[in-house]
Amino acid sequence: MRNPRKPQVTIIDVARELKLAPSTVSNALRGKPVVAEETRKRILAQCRAMNYVASPVARALREGRTFTVGVLLPDIANPIFGDIVKGLDSVMAASGFATLLASTEGSRERFLSAARTFAKRDVDALVMISQPVGGEEFERLVELCPPIVLTHRKAAGLDLDYIGMDNHGGSMAALQHLAALGHRRIGFIGGPEQSSAAQERLDGYRQAVQELSLDPDPALVCPGDYTLMSGFKAAHHLLSIKKRPTAILAANDLMACAVLDVAVQMELTIPGDLSVIGFDDIFVSSFPQIALSTIRQPASEIGNAIGRRLIERFDSGNCPACHVVLPTQLVVRASIGPPARRKSTLGRFSEQDLNAYLQNRWKPTSQVHP
Repeated sequence: MRNPRKPQVTIIDVARELKLAPSTVSNALRGKPVVAEETRKRILAQCRAMNYVASPVARALREGRTFTVGVLLPDIANPIFGDIVKGLDSVMAASGFATLLASTEGSRERFLSAARTFAKRDVDALVMISQPVGGEEFERLVELCPPIVLTHRKAAGLDLDYIGMDNHGGSMAALQHLAALGHRRIGFIGGPEQSSAAQERLDGYRQAVQELSLDPDPALVCPGDYTLMSGFKAAHHLLSIKKRPTAILAANDLMACAVLDVAVQMELTIPGDLSVIGFDDIFVSSFPQIALSTIRQPASEIGNAIGRRLIERFDSGNCPACHVVLPTQLVVRASIGPPARRKSTLGRFSEQDLNAYLQNRWKPTSQVHP
């Protein structure tokens, strides 16, 4: 049998013990200067003695807010998304807001359902990380929802806050560094077509190829979807063509790790025969056994900026949508170097070998990046 729940101590109980008006206790707890300092100290001491805890429901009714922010992310296990949420939560918690999470697993249906659920629960704002925004259904959702901040994927034609990173500049910085090392034939593995971040990374690659007079062979560009499996297949394709690239830029670190793995299976040395750069700088990229060069995403900073923008919206009410792009950073590790003077001989690694290898060792993974 459950123990009966003790009644919660209220402001009225505290006021009764101190023989004060409830409004005086309320003003003291809210830090209003109308309450004398000595009285405020007495009230706080009495609250501690009686184990008084402010009611979030009462506060919500009083201020017209629930003091909650809903966050939609595609994969709760992705460390990049975790860093964004951590940065956001540090800002929101300091202002008394709770951060609620929902993982959509890259599903548009789950995304729309979770967004509607958050809206029905009257969250004060929605943060959408790498979600499939756009379309009539999404536009109708925007009309029903509280303030929305997007990151990683933009919603074309909609006046919504967006805070992200310089994907285009990150790709250009990667190719500029590789070109300075002497690479002329550089492959690229992209992300999902519907992702604005992935398109910006591809655009940066293409602009760098043109401006640096690198090999523009279209066979050097392979599609991907940010999963290990797509990285394996794209790497095998790029490294099996007659004139293979001497370096590969992958649109995220997970696919870049797949490139490293396929290169080992094909008996290529890193970085002697092949240089590899990823995107994001997830924590495993710095492991000595991997030592992946990458474009660092300012994930925590993005989260902080989203939090500050939400607080600004709450304090100012209606204000024009903002578009913030934070700089990226090239992190150089042991996976890149000058191209080899001689072309190495590839070990036999056919598509059948690749399929057998993947079947025995790897399973498809969910999307892990914008």
